[in-house]
Amino acid sequence: MKHSTLVTALVLLLLTPSEGYAQVFYQYPGAATVEPSRVVAGPYLALGDGDLVRLGGYTRIGLAPYWDLGVEGVLDNANGDWRIGAGGDAKLRLLPANRALPFDLSFNAGFGFVSGGDVTIRQVPIGAIISIPLKREGGQLIMPYLGVYAVIVDTDIERSPLPDISDTDVDPAIRGGLAIELTGQLDFFGTFQLGPENQPDGGDLISLGLHFRL
Repeated sequence: MKHSTLVTALVLLLLTPSEGYAQVFYQYPGAATVEPSRVVAGPYLALGDGDLVRLGGYTRIGLAPYWDLGVEGVLDNANGDWRIGAGGDAKLRLLPANRALPFDLSFNAGFGFVSGGDVTIRQVPIGAIISIPLKREGGQLIMPYLGVYAVIVDTDIERSPLPDISDTDVDPAIRGGLAIELTGQLDFFGTFQLGPENQPDGGDLISLGLHFRL
């Protein structure tokens, strides 16, 4: 399959409406795992429905061939309420890109939470990520990527003096984006996610960030 066909398929998937959650973490762009003993890190800014503004940062460490581990911290302001959160995830690279299959495919699972403003949201995302490394004429990489998840979401809302609300659901989430290599050690990436508007922090989410290879 030609690169142009793969990119077209990715774009069509990304434009397909679906339910998701703005709180799914894992902003690292792409499906390829970090090489053993290497470290990557980066900051990002996200904007979403409900006047959500998020400042986040992540670090990933290569543990072994085709395995890596990530940690992340976030500071949110949603509807005027400040919240803090953190998360962690592991990724297994199932298919590395080669001439026969010009894409990376990985399995990803993790845990994350945000808490504040009488709302606590805990999530366990389990899914897969695909990305396609494409070389520009100057040699830099452009990489579209797509992640599809099933997310276990546990939400607690304090409503004193009314009874508190607790709810646990399993919902799909789709996230996609594009990473652009700026230098040998630095990438810029943009990510978007579609989500429902009837959740505490649901709705569409757009993220812009940097990715440093340390």
